[in-house]
Amino acid sequence: MITKRQGKLGHESIGRYFCLVTSIATWEPNKVAEKLAELIRAAMVVVIDSVRQELLSGIPDEKTFTNLKIRLEHFDDLTVRIATC
Repeated sequence: MITKRQGKLGHESIGRYFCLVTSIATWEPNKVAEKLAELIRAAMVVVIDSVRQELLSGIPDEKTFTNLKIRLEHFDDLTVRIATC
């Protein structure tokens, strides 16, 4: 999960993401779920496209696949590009 702000994902958001991930390691599971729900309600969550694909590729049941795919469509995609020198 990466958070976004005002429709843009920049270095500042990435930095906040890493701070959130680092602090989450010490949280109770309920607090993690509450924070994730808060970020989702605020439309501050994107899904990395390869993670979306991986989630969907492991579902053998068509009904479950379709339900999850519909739910994931509400999240913006983030494409990860690998820089080459």
